[in-house]
Amino acid sequence: MVNGDSGASNHDTMLSIRWRVAPDPDLTAVFPAEAAQLARDTAGIDEWAQQELRRKAESLLRMRRLFLFALQDDVGTEYLHRGGGSHGGPGGTTDEAEFVPIPPPSATRLELTWLDLTIELPVG
Repeated sequence: MVNGDSGASNHDTMLSIRWRVAPDPDLTAVFPAEAAQLARDTAGIDEWAQQELRRKAESLLRMRRLFLFALQDDVGTEYLHRGGGSHGGPGGTTDEAEFVPIPPPSATRLELTWLDLTIELPVG
């Protein structure tokens, strides 16, 4: 569902898209180059250290890169991803992706892109 932000001061300037991903993707499959580099960087160190470094690297990837979204419409509006975040648990991950500006009245189609997935969203 696409709608303006529910905050009183931003409802006419920001677009907020609620999303849910379940199950969470395998980070090694999504970021194979980073996984291979980590394996090279941790080769030959104690198993407990490898596990700790892997946990930290996966946490950083989740926070900074996994849930980055892009938005485009059929009239060429430039959208800036202004934030969001994520809250995860056993049932998947959910949150909101926020973009500025809101779609112009002439836009009839929006596409949200995440990783290699593109989803067409209704406008209005």
